[in-house]
Amino acid sequence: MWQSRSPQVYRYLEKAFVEKFFDTGALRLSSFRKFGQHADEQRLDKGEGVVRVIHESQEGVGHTLFGEITAGKASYVLCASLIPSRDLMRSFGVDSAIVIHDPIGFANAVAAHVPGFLDGIDGPCSYQGAPLILRSGAIPPCALEEPVNAAKVGRFLEDLAELHPHFLKHHSFKVQNEWRFVWRTNAWTQDHLDIVVPEARHFCSIWNDRHGEVMAVEQNLVR
Repeated sequence: MWQSRSPQVYRYLEKAFVEKFFDTGALRLSSFRKFGQHADEQRLDKGEGVVRVIHESQEGVGHTLFGEITAGKASYVLCASLIPSRDLMRSFGVDSAIVIHDPIGFANAVAAHVPGFLDGIDGPCSYQGAPLILRSGAIPPCALEEPVNAAKVGRFLEDLAELHPHFLKHHSFKVQNEWRFVWRTNAWTQDHLDIVVPEARHFCSIWNDRHGEVMAVEQNLVR
């Protein structure tokens, strides 16, 4: 028997927006496109969602397939953090947070209010020096056809990449310890989506300074 533990995560926001969420259920979802437009360095990531996939095969004379994948054009996103940190809160320029105790319950509640919702994924981000996915194995038949069917090769590389393009970030952002929610839809998304989802509040609580004190205690123990 195997069980997967969902963590408690922290959505850092200005106190006014946190209070509005708990008053009415008002929530704003962002998008991958919006990540490249933020004015502050903590949120700005122009390469978000764009990854390179390399598949190498040692069979015969050897082959290498290369492609660039752009993920999230039809997705809405909400970013949270795995750590309760006043320092991280200040780095975002905010003063409060939504504490999400049940990420799956929260994500499902939000999904019911996302137009054209198809499916959703959540998980921790991976931090790398470059947005690169390396794979190896047998060369697919579509890559050996003459002429090469670029569309088929592209789909093969997308299948290799799986869900990872949604979660790769540059290592300069690693201090954020991001946990990401992604709601995939049947149409290209706008920069953001404003929804009212009061039922999502059942899976959350408002930030209390005790959360930050727990983090401070842990840091003192390390020192």
